[in-house]
Amino acid sequence: MKCAVVVTIGPDEAEDCAACRATVESAWAQSRGPFSNIEIMPVEGASLAELRNRGIDRAREAGCEWIFFVAARNLVNSSAFGDFAPFHAKHDAVWGNICDNDPGTNNFVLRPGQIVRATRVEDILNCTPDLALGMDHFVRTSCADEVRFDGRMEVGEDYAYCLEVWSKFRAAKVLQIFTVERHMPSRAAGTPWRVAVDTLIEARRRAILAAVDDGRPDTDWNAQKLAAFSAPPSRMSARVITVMGHDKSEGSARRCIESAHAFGVDAEIFAAVTPATVHALAMRERIRFTDDGSEFSNADAAKSCFMSHYMLWKQCVAENVEMLVLEHDAVFVDVLPKLENVMMVNLGKPSYGQFSTPSKPGHFSLFSKARGHLPGTHAYLITPRSAARLVEFARRKGAQPADVFLNKVDFPFITEVFPWPIVADDSFSLVQTEEGCRSKHNFGDAYRALADEQYCEA
Repeated sequence: MKCAVVVTIGPDEAEDCAACRATVESAWAQSRGPFSNIEIMPVEGASLAELRNRGIDRAREAGCEWIFFVAARNLVNSSAFGDFAPFHAKHDAVWGNICDNDPGTNNFVLRPGQIVRATRVEDILNCTPDLALGMDHFVRTSCADEVRFDGRMEVGEDYAYCLEVWSKFRAAKVLQIFTVERHMPSRAAGTPWRVAVDTLIEARRRAILAAVDDGRPDTDWNAQKLAAFSAPPSRMSARVITVMGHDKSEGSARRCIESAHAFGVDAEIFAAVTPATVHALAMRERIRFTDDGSEFSNADAAKSCFMSHYMLWKQCVAENVEMLVLEHDAVFVDVLPKLENVMMVNLGKPSYGQFSTPSKPGHFSLFSKARGHLPGTHAYLITPRSAARLVEFARRKGAQPADVFLNKVDFPFITEVFPWPIVADDSFSLVQTEEGCRSKHNFGDAYRALADEQYCEA
C-alpha cells in the first residue's frame, strides 16, 4: 500500500519545505506503518484549494491509496506513520491531536481545550474550529478525490472539505500526534476565515437538528435556573435511567423500583438517551465531549449515559425538586439517611475497582475513590442548585464519562454517606467494553458486556 505525502507550500512557506521534508523522511526511516512505499509530493504556485486538488490528482495518478496532507510550515512527528497504523483498516480519514510549537522555541504543547477523540461529525460541529481539527491528516485518496477542495470559496474551503469528509466517510480524531503546527494562521473570532467557517458550521448544525426530533422540548433554561436559586425544592423525585425496549435494562429497572418501594421511595422510569439521538441532542445543548471514554467503553454508549444524566439535571432544575438519580442496576438495601443542607450526595456503594471506607458511619466529603470522582453513577441525590451548576459547567467546559465528570475538584459540594443505602447489582453493562467490565466487582464468567449491541449502533 502506497501513501502520497502531499506537502502544500502556501504563501511565504517555501523556506519551510526543506525542514518539513526532512521530518517526513525521518519518520519514514523510523516506522513505515501500514505502507510499503511513500512518495513525497510538494505542491506550490496556486491557491491552497488548487494546491490540494493538484496533490489529490498526483496521488491518484501515482496509484497511491492514501494521502498524508502536511502543510509545509509544519513538522511531521517521528512516529507518525507507525502511530497511524492501527487506524487505517477501519477508517477513511484520520486526524491526530493538535500540537503547537511555541514560536521561537523548541517547546511543543498540545493545544489546550481541544476535543481529543471524535468519530462523528456532530462532535466536530460542537467545537470551535480551532479546537476541533487541523488540516494535516491521513485520508484515502478515493475519498479526498470525491470531496475535493472548493476553489470558488475565497476562505474556509479547507474546513468545508473537512466537514464533508466527516459527513460522508469513516473519519476519526485520535489521541496520537501526527504533525506539529508552526506559524499557525489566525483563526480567531472575527477573522474572514473564522466568519466563513462559523457560517458553514451553523448551516450544518441546523440541517442536522431539523432532521432529528428527539421529542425533548428545549426549555427556557435561564428562567428555570433563576427559579432554582430563588426557591427551595418542593419535594423529592426518584428517576431510574432505563433503555426502553431493552429487556435486560427494563427488567433491572423494575427490580430497582420494587427495591426502592420496599424502603419507602417511589421511583419511576426515565427513558435513557441512546446513540440514536445522542449526537443531535448534544449538539442542541452545545455539549462537546472532551473525552468520550472510548478506552474502556463504547463511545456512543458513554456519551448517551452522560446525556441521560445531563437531561435529568435539567429536569431537576425545571421541576425544582430534589432528585434521586438512579441507574437501572441500582438496588436499595437500606433506608435513605436523613440529610439536611446538602447540594449533591453519593448514595451508591462503589461497584468497581478499589475504594476507601471511613472508620465510622456518617456524612462526609466525597471519600471512596482516591482520584476524587464518583464511584459510579448508579445512585446519587441532587438539588436544583447543584444540578444547575453541573449543566453550566458541562456547557462551558465540555463533557466526560459521567462518573469522571462528577468529581470533587470541579464540584467540591459533592458529599458521600457511609454505609451506602444503595448498591449496584449488575450482571451486564450497556456502556463498558469487556475490558472495561473486568474491574467490576460482579464481573465473572456470567457477566456480559453488551455495549456493542444493536441499540448502541443505531
